[in-house]
Amino acid sequence: MRRRLQRLLETRSVHFRCDFAQSGAGWPLTATYRIDLPAHQLNVAARTLSLMPEVRLCSAVSGTANFLVIAWVRTTEDVTGFEAHMCEQLPDLSVLDRTVALVTAKRMGRLLDPHGRAVGHVPWDGPRNTL
Repeated sequence: MRRRLQRLLETRSVHFRCDFAQSGAGWPLTATYRIDLPAHQLNVAARTLSLMPEVRLCSAVSGTANFLVIAWVRTTEDVTGFEAHMCEQLPDLSVLDRTVALVTAKRMGRLLDPHGRAVGHVPWDGPRNTL
C-alpha cells in the first residue's frame, strides 16, 4: 500500500487538498462563470486562470459554454471586477452566464453551518448498479 501511494504521488495521479471555511478566509461569496472559448485556447485558459487566487476550479466542459470557472470573491462588486480581469487576460473569453451564491450549504460532501464550517456530512454509497 505504501509503495502504491508513493507511486501515485510521484506520478501526480493523486493530489491532496485542504479545504477551509470560506468566510474565515475572507472570501464569503462564490461566483460561477459559464464561459465560451475557442477550443484551441482551453489549455491556455486553464493555465492562466488557475493562477488567480480567487479561482477554486476551472475546467473545460461540454456544451455551448465550454469552460467553467468557480471563484471566491469578497463582495458582490468583485464579481464584475474579477470577470473584467479574466477578459483582460483572455481577450477571446466570452462569459455566457454568471451566478453568485451568497450562502453555501454543502461542499465536498460536508454540510456547512451559516459561517461555512463543517457540521456534518452527506454519506456517499458509491455508484449504483442500474441493471
